[in-house]
Amino acid sequence: MFFLACRLDTLHLHSESQLDEIVLPAERTSYWHEAGVQGEIPDYPVGVNVTDAPYNASGNGTVDDTAAIQAAINACPSEHAVYFPAGDYLTTGTLTISKSIALRGESRDTVRILHDHSGYAIRLEAGGDRAGLEDLHVKTVYLFLDSSGPKGTKIIFSGVRNSWIRNIETSGYLYHAISLINCSYCEVRDSYVHNSLENAEHGDQNGAYGIEIAGRDSLAAYNLVENNILDWFRHSIILQVHCMNNVVAYNLCWTSWGCQVTGCGYSMTTDIELHHPDYDDLSRAIYFTLIEGNVAESPAAQNNNHHNNAWFRNRINQRGLAIMTNNIAMNNEFTERKRIDIDSTNNIGSIHGDSVMHGNYFTESPGPGIFWDDSITDRTFPASYYLDSRPDWFGDLDWPCCGGDLMPGNKRRNPAEVRYWTMLFPEEAPSNLQSAVSGNDINLTWNSNSSNDVDFIICRSSDGTDYHRIAETSATSFADTVSQSGTYYYYIRARNYLGGVDGDAMGGESDPSEIIQVDT
Repeated sequence: MFFLACRLDTLHLHSESQLDEIVLPAERTSYWHEAGVQGEIPDYPVGVNVTDAPYNASGNGTVDDTAAIQAAINACPSEHAVYFPAGDYLTTGTLTISKSIALRGESRDTVRILHDHSGYAIRLEAGGDRAGLEDLHVKTVYLFLDSSGPKGTKIIFSGVRNSWIRNIETSGYLYHAISLINCSYCEVRDSYVHNSLENAEHGDQNGAYGIEIAGRDSLAAYNLVENNILDWFRHSIILQVHCMNNVVAYNLCWTSWGCQVTGCGYSMTTDIELHHPDYDDLSRAIYFTLIEGNVAESPAAQNNNHHNNAWFRNRINQRGLAIMTNNIAMNNEFTERKRIDIDSTNNIGSIHGDSVMHGNYFTESPGPGIFWDDSITDRTFPASYYLDSRPDWFGDLDWPCCGGDLMPGNKRRNPAEVRYWTMLFPEEAPSNLQSAVSGNDINLTWNSNSSNDVDFIICRSSDGTDYHRIAETSATSFADTVSQSGTYYYYIRARNYLGGVDGDAMGGESDPSEIIQVDT
């Protein structure tokens, strides 16, 4: 069964001789590097336009476009894209993809597939390897009134490889939003997944999952869930049944909510969940998952059969982390509680078996402070266990963004967190950036275009491409002293403080100001 049995024999977290290897587990990180689509996600050329003849999708939101879109999918040649111009495309049946194509919208702000039925909105199935969804919004408009009503996953990938969801939005409650079932090397990235029926705990609350990975009939392995915003689910990201070597990284999981579960009373639930049913057989459990760089409320590994999973450099806002037998929690931040109505302590609890906790920072009990496993001599950590360097999609943001070694007072954020608060609380970019040079001193000035309480973020590059944040100030000027003469490039961002609560008070950020080149 894959390499499960032999790897369980060689990786025992309770082995004292291997404790140093836990901190830098090179054997496992080689597998985590492979998660996601093998090679780059392809940029398919457009094959068909759904509004062209003979398909003639209306995109007006009232005419049923299901047959027209499916005809366009069927006609699209492999390794091409089905293109959706701006519009609302009403569907009353499942759109099925079983070949290597992409569904691509003009943008996720201008293209909506209106999912008005109880089944799947889009199903990618056998034959659909190297297929994807891009730049569109799948919105559920089908309304059901109670838990006995119909429900269905919005988007399901079933038994495919090397397929992707990139830069889409899903909204409207209807059971699971995105499911990867029996999939490998698939990727969900750069997307906004949320439950938008007035943020109601609606219908069958027990099944409100954002992104699900599960190996129900075969192993689910090497999948990557990266750089997504997930808001208002019972479980934002959930792994269930026979999963191995998946990576969940740099997501913002902002609001999970409690639900009334029949026979169980009221349950406060978790954002990132290694789920618990059906694990009497060890072969059906969850192994070697990397959970890195996420900002979440309350991750959990709930079953004793889940082994050798690593929770690394996450920021946990409330209710803590529960870990079970032979798991690792390293270099995480357990920060201020996000909501004052939660009375549970934000730390590591429910520790079972021979799990390892090392280098985590707690602002509450047992903190404030960073706490170490005294038997582990190595107290340094890599920036990442699956990325070799700061990825391009981090832009000018500081990387790594989270970690006990960055506390106390770490103000870094991951890209999904910045996108979320900028979406809610946009900010105007500064303008009229000017410079005056005196030796190696570069004096910058600019105009503020904000009526809010803001800080200004100074970003510098030595090549005009790779920018880094070098300072923050509440003034509209900054003096930068460079170490040597040369050419430098600058822009300024404004950041407001309109978002978040308690320890998450930073809000939206502006686009960059104009870029200036300065020669010293």
